[in-house]
Amino acid sequence: MDKIHVTFPPGCYGHYIMQSILVYSNLKDCSVNKISFNKTGSSHNSILQRKKYFSYNHDMNTNSDIIIGGASGHELDYIVNQFLKNDKDIHVHLSKIFPDHEDVIQQGWKTLNTWAVREWLSIIIGSYLQNVQELSKKNLKYSDLTTAELFDKDEDVFPRIINQLIKKIGLNNIADVNTIKQNHKKFIFAQKNHNLQKRCDQWIKDTILGKIKTSPCVSIIDEAYIQYQLRNKGYEISCDGLNNFPKNSKQLKLIIAGD
Repeated sequence: MDKIHVTFPPGCYGHYIMQSILVYSNLKDCSVNKISFNKTGSSHNSILQRKKYFSYNHDMNTNSDIIIGGASGHELDYIVNQFLKNDKDIHVHLSKIFPDHEDVIQQGWKTLNTWAVREWLSIIIGSYLQNVQELSKKNLKYSDLTTAELFDKDEDVFPRIINQLIKKIGLNNIADVNTIKQNHKKFIFAQKNHNLQKRCDQWIKDTILGKIKTSPCVSIIDEAYIQYQLRNKGYEISCDGLNNFPKNSKQLKLIIAGD
């Protein structure tokens, strides 16, 4: 049979959907019999097995067998997912998207220290988020599911969706509903970056209001997002030499320029 083609925005859990189809359907000649993901929540660890049955891209074209759409307000989640689940090294990650980023940072800040990379990211992240949002919305009306449905509080939603996808591509579901539900609960628990954008936005509000809260940041990218959003609200932070980002709102408030 032809490979099943899946399209989804980067960081939008496409590998989990492919793995679920592989495990829960009668896609034969397959030794995989359980859902697996690593400590980052990534399903990329079984990608070699999947390559035999699936192809995928991030073009969001309507001729794909399965289209996964994004959800507004989670763009930062997807960017950080893509970074932490694939690369971990920020320069390796950025080189795939902004090939000349090191030259630009060196030219502007004369260093590639963490604080300078974060400062540059805080300047360009607005357009980066916009690009992710546009891709997430591309052909959204044709999508078979959205990432919002993956995190629906109704535990019957995901089993219903995965069953529909399996039937759509001409396969049969061979898994019982309770197994799918239990596996999906484990998947959701492992997605530490889900709602990261909303948590960062709340931390900014708490900081401005003087509430002492722990930082939700997990990477230099969401640290840059904090800096970007503070700037949008009229606040600048003293970033020169700030290689270690504040761990709580009290520390952050201390470096807000003019505060």
